[in-house]
Amino acid sequence: MNDNRIDDLLSSYSENLGHFQGTVPMPVKRNIHLWKPLLVTAMGAAIVAGFVFIPRSAEAATIDKVMSGLNSIPYWHSVAWQLDLKTGAWNSNYSETYLDGLLMVENWAGQRNAVTTLIEPGFVYRYTNQMPYILKNKLGKDQYIDLHFNPATHPWQYYKNRTLLRKDGLTYHGVPAYSLSVSGKKHGTVFEAIVEKSTNLPLITQMQTGNANGHFNYKIEYRYDKPDQLATLRPNSTKPVVYAEQEIDQLVKTWSGIKSISLGRTILSSSISPDGTIWIAHKTKGKDPESFRLTNPNYGNESVYILSNFTGDVGHQKAFEGIVVRRFVPTNDVSPLPTSVDLNFKSGDTVACTLKSETWSFPSYFPCIMYDPNSDLLKSSFYWARADARKKQGDLKGAIEAYMSSYQIEKEAGIYFNTSRSSLKYAADCYEKLGDTAKALELSKLIPKGERGKY
Repeated sequence: MNDNRIDDLLSSYSENLGHFQGTVPMPVKRNIHLWKPLLVTAMGAAIVAGFVFIPRSAEAATIDKVMSGLNSIPYWHSVAWQLDLKTGAWNSNYSETYLDGLLMVENWAGQRNAVTTLIEPGFVYRYTNQMPYILKNKLGKDQYIDLHFNPATHPWQYYKNRTLLRKDGLTYHGVPAYSLSVSGKKHGTVFEAIVEKSTNLPLITQMQTGNANGHFNYKIEYRYDKPDQLATLRPNSTKPVVYAEQEIDQLVKTWSGIKSISLGRTILSSSISPDGTIWIAHKTKGKDPESFRLTNPNYGNESVYILSNFTGDVGHQKAFEGIVVRRFVPTNDVSPLPTSVDLNFKSGDTVACTLKSETWSFPSYFPCIMYDPNSDLLKSSFYWARADARKKQGDLKGAIEAYMSSYQIEKEAGIYFNTSRSSLKYAADCYEKLGDTAKALELSKLIPKGERGKY
């Protein structure tokens, strides 16, 4: 692999870290012991690999010393930081903690949208604050842990022809050290790792890189003293564990055994969420699934999920071909929840379905297929669909209420998409139609000035 290709990959990793603004407490610096790199996140892996995996032709002795010490580490902790070029402040992106064979990666710890990944021998667990479950998968089967393009797991593919420059005679916080550095030509990527001389362990790595979206500065700091209260690393015990591989195999087996009801139509699952959303999974004989509507007039808005688009496994993609999930959001609150629903097909046929009660705001089979349905986005889109239906019915006040609920959820979650701005724009339009121009103008001002004409 040439320098430009490596440079491209590392530049792309910088994009994945994002630009989160936050802080993660750092442990107090004490004595330095040993360190062991296991599987780390993409960005961390790229930087770590810059000093750990040294081509044998260039630094054979050093790599042997480093690798001999890496196999006996009991604990390490690191925090990755990104420089805000406008304010000059370093903001934390994620932290990693290794303890007794387990690695925990925390993105945006303490925040609403925090993501935790726990890796143990052979398995990976992943969950967010908003996910009501923990997703378990075999290591290498989780689409969020990209092993193929991770230099930490394929070092020679990326660095076998690289030359790292070593500079001795340095000190870091009073500790004798040396540096290992490497530069990329295409994006101007520069790596530098400061390594303790006596143990060949990293103290800090720094990276500068750029791409079409700008310039990025990162650093990762390492600590090796285990806090006394840290006994083990385990997933959140209050949440159920969903073993994705087993769940999806069982789902394929169950659905493949369901027979067609008529004209090639196969209803695979029909259920209802606590918020009244109805979910219908079905497969049709034709290439394009036949559409239908619910005879209940409170369910006029629907969205479609094509399941084969969400699973990364080729075999499962084939198993889910032609299977869609239709989501029907109630225009108004439903109480009590219906226990059955009639499907009215374009052909005029009507099919009655019993509704299974769901525990979560999405079907129980979603986690093994979609991994993280993201509760915040589902809630936001729930109110967006409700607002759209109410507006079509002429209920402008009800539409405003729903649009603002959608906007508020995304605002609190720290996620801003076109729907956030569109919610404000459409709510403002509704106020305009109601004659409240002052309120319409107030909402319009919440949309960034240069983007008001887009929505």
